[in-house]
Amino acid sequence: MTATLEQAALEKPAGRGFAHFVRPVLGLLLPVVLAAGWEIAVSVGWSNGRLVPPPSVIFKTFSELAQSGELQTHALATLWRVAAGFVFGVAAGTIVGAIAGYSALTQRLVDPTLQALRSIPSIAWVPLFILWFGIFETSKIVLIAVGVFFPVYLGVMGAVMSVDRKIVEVGRVFRLSGPAMVRRILLPAVMPAYVISLRAGLGLAWMFVVAAEFLGASTGLGFLLIDGQQLGSQGRVLLDGSAVTAPHESIGIIFQEPRLLPWLSVAGNVGFGLEHRPKGERAERVAKALARVGLTDKASVWPRELSGGQAQRVAIARALVPRPQVLLLDEPFSALDAFTRADLQEHLLDLWADLKPTLVMVTNDVDEAVVLADRIMVMRPHPGRVFEEIVCDLPRPRDRQSAAFDFAKRRVLAALDRSLERVKITDDREARAAQGGGLWW
Repeated sequence: MTATLEQAALEKPAGRGFAHFVRPVLGLLLPVVLAAGWEIAVSVGWSNGRLVPPPSVIFKTFSELAQSGELQTHALATLWRVAAGFVFGVAAGTIVGAIAGYSALTQRLVDPTLQALRSIPSIAWVPLFILWFGIFETSKIVLIAVGVFFPVYLGVMGAVMSVDRKIVEVGRVFRLSGPAMVRRILLPAVMPAYVISLRAGLGLAWMFVVAAEFLGASTGLGFLLIDGQQLGSQGRVLLDGSAVTAPHESIGIIFQEPRLLPWLSVAGNVGFGLEHRPKGERAERVAKALARVGLTDKASVWPRELSGGQAQRVAIARALVPRPQVLLLDEPFSALDAFTRADLQEHLLDLWADLKPTLVMVTNDVDEAVVLADRIMVMRPHPGRVFEEIVCDLPRPRDRQSAAFDFAKRRVLAALDRSLERVKITDDREARAAQGGGLWW
């Protein structure tokens, strides 16, 4: 009997240790199974993972943010705001809650108003705090402190009111002073409820920090979340190894509309970017560009006297005259009729032939992409991602009526259908063969 009791006494702690290990594992089991199931569902194609990315994509994004240092920067900013707001909210909630719990008169005066304010959503405080405290750090910290204040206030007030008066009488019997009564009787009595209220306040601090970082923040996890929703991702643009963060002298742009300056003549608009050049060189470059686009006779007229196609030709000449290394084109021919569009595409190629800068063009016109581009990047929408790159190595000038042109156009259309997850219109294996090796009909 003695041996059996001793053996049971030895086995009991081991069982407790095993249960202590199993409990957190059981808590993790459901989210791990759900995450693994979602990863499998995306990998086999049951879902595209756009709205809810799989765990592998989330971990990859976290890794990229950590390697770039962005994650640490934003996390530290958020931690500082949460810590500051938590400290102020706890201090105010503890003081007001203790007074309201101790004094019945104070409770009747203060508690109804605070209960009404507690029901106001966090986001509703945002415009008021912007007006009262400005758009910088003060308003963010105050908003977080407000979120922390209410659970701490309620917890402390309830804990003080629920202290057993018989225990207080024990302290009085032993003639404890006021501070001693608080330290030895009241604090131990209210501490469990107080700790629970602190936990609730800390949880609300992390919820309120997201709303707080709506207030003109440029750092923080809340800002990173909103920025990710709006922009999807962030990268860098490099030109000859140097980051481009502002308008650059080696980069030109052609907009969807001409954007000509109405107080300058056609020649003045074309030479607008050459003010730093000698007058003779400027005049020579402008005359040559106008001749290339067929507007020599329009050099002295005003922009209002031009047609839409002529105005866009002036814009093309203006962008290319400074001889940029890179030219960005934002659907420059989208507002024009088919005939004018085809004419301007030829003028663009004619001007490009002089120095052959790199052209980066956004277009929704497949014919235009095949006519102009050497590399066509098909984008997937929502969020925008490069879906496929198609090399277009047709000889120039390109014949729009040729079988090779039609072959390249069908390749782009097939890639667009796949990017939109429509039913495939054809197998693309033939499209990857040499030109003329297999055409779609």
